[in-house]
Amino acid sequence: MMSGITDCYQPIERKLQLTRGCLQVLAEFRNPVSLITKNALITRDIDVFQELAKYDCVSTCLSVTTLNEELGRKLEPRTSAPRARLKAIEKLAKAGIPVAVNVAPVIPGLTDHEMPAILKAAHEAGASSAGFTPVRLPSTVQPVFVEWLEQHFPERK
Repeated sequence: MMSGITDCYQPIERKLQLTRGCLQVLAEFRNPVSLITKNALITRDIDVFQELAKYDCVSTCLSVTTLNEELGRKLEPRTSAPRARLKAIEKLAKAGIPVAVNVAPVIPGLTDHEMPAILKAAHEAGASSAGFTPVRLPSTVQPVFVEWLEQHFPERK
């Protein structure tokens, strides 16, 4: 599994191509791999995914938190916009790459109401399965999130 904790398609990946290099090694040895990301940059590696798909060795997943572009910029400012993530799902699906959507994080009172629309949009884009992850606020994350809520949505805190 790649990106189980930290997204392997960080902005620096455009330059360093570490993820792509790892995928190429995995493809060379037909080693199964799953990836989850919030970044449309995943489509850059479609050629490697297609090689892995020949041997049923790849699955991909894009997390979509919201369809609201403004909220998306506030929640996840350094990731691809919701529209770009759906387009990435479409490109992967059209290329024959197994692709899923993960509605994540689901934030009660802020994004939870969007789950049906996100699932519908992802299905229409070609996602073949779906999951969700509720927001988690462990230790040092909680104060950062609470501060963010106070700044952007104090009435929902």
